[in-house]
Parts: sequence; C-alpha cells; structure tokens
Amino acid sequence: MERPTAPLSRTGLALRLVAGALVLGGVTAGTFVGTDRWWPFAPMNQYAFTVPTHGRIESRYLMAQTVDGQVVRVPLGRPLGLERAELEGQLGRFVGEPSMLQAIAVLYHRRHPDAPPYTRIWLRDDVTRLPARTMTTTTLATWTVVDPEHPKDPP
Repeated sequence: MERPTAPLSRTGLALRLVAGALVLGGVTAGTFVGTDRWWPFAPMNQYAFTVPTHGRIESRYLMAQTVDGQVVRVPLGRPLGLERAELEGQLGRFVGEPSMLQAIAVLYHRRHPDAPPYTRIWLRDDVTRLPARTMTTTTLATWTVVDPEHPKDPP
C-alpha cells in the first residue's frame, strides 16, 4: 500500500535549494581554481583523459634507494603526504630543479622515522605505446639526498 506524501514545506524547499546551490558553487569553483584535494568539488584530472588507439600512456612515479641498499618505489598518497596529481602538477619543476626531490626524502623521513632513509631518489616515467603495449622507462630527474640520516629541506 502506497503511503501518501505531503508537499515539501517552505523551509524544506529552501534548505534543499541552498544545499543544491552550495554543491553547484563548489563544483564550479573547484573546476576553475580547485585542486584534486577539493574532491568531490574539483575535477579528478588523472582520470579525465582518453587514449587514442595508436597513442601512449605515461605513468610518472618515484623510486628511491635506501641506506641499506634496497631500491623501492616511493609510496605516494597518505604514506608520503604527496598525491600523484601534485607530483604531476609540479613535474616541470622537479625535472628543472632535481634538488626539489630532497623534500621527498624529508617528507618520508618525517612520516616514517624508523624506516631506512632514502639516499637517492629518481623521478621516472613509464611510457606504454599502443596498440603494441610496449613500455619504455625514462629517468626524468635524479637526486642524491643530502645527509640521508637527517635530511633537511633544500635551502
């Protein structure tokens, strides 16, 4: 048995209109000036692309060598405090000023003081060419960490 619905009160209607306007305003502002940290009020740029059938897919990431000699992938996101979109957004600066990679060593050491610190960091790019799906890896920037046991931000 269907339950009859009452018409929306003026207060209920006003609240819904205000909530809708706030969401719409947030999405609009995020589209023009927001970053991915504003999600869901900003575009998720790393997902917003298409790849032509004969195109290429680029994947940028960080690798590091620790003081004990292991080569590891640098964890982006919450473990580091640096999102992939931020890395890609600053890509030109990292390539032009590899000393900025010192900040990666500092962030990692602050968040993981008991883990082996980084001694060397590489910014790499894997390019997959379609349709053959062949992949090549290019090192875009390299940095030797200053004082790996006690890394400090670059001057």
